[in-house]
Amino acid sequence: MEEKELTKEQKREIFKRYPPEIQWTIIKPFIDMFGSAVSKKMGILPSLSAIAIAMLIVATLNPAIIPISIFQVKIIISILLFVIPYCLIIYILDVDKEAEKALGYYEEYTGINIKEKIVSKESKISNYWRYISASSPLFIAIIYLIIVIFLLFLMWM
Repeated sequence: MEEKELTKEQKREIFKRYPPEIQWTIIKPFIDMFGSAVSKKMGILPSLSAIAIAMLIVATLNPAIIPISIFQVKIIISILLFVIPYCLIIYILDVDKEAEKALGYYEEYTGINIKEKIVSKESKISNYWRYISASSPLFIAIIYLIIVIFLLFLMWM
């Protein structure tokens, strides 16, 4: 005996009958998958920019490959160089936000705040190093952005 697949309207009607808690448990994995997909896309952009810059530089070594002026090369490299730290910063902030959301869900269901437990059991020095190591990717990305801005300034002078 074959089972008929439900139409979208039928699925929506059945979904509406559930209490909000059950609805949330049904849709949460899909929301998480969407967030993960967007986050992964953001993680790819810096690599693509770096590859594009390398290809552009190699192509400009031989003017016969791509007839492009120095001014046009500067514009393209400026844009691509700026995209790398910008995307890294957005990606790091996105990962931090997702981690905080995960801890929030955990606390919502268990009533246990993991951060408070960890912080209360460790010494101040250990907490300081934990903060430094947690913040270092963002700090390094900001330093990279400053370096890129400096290089762009030198390139256009």
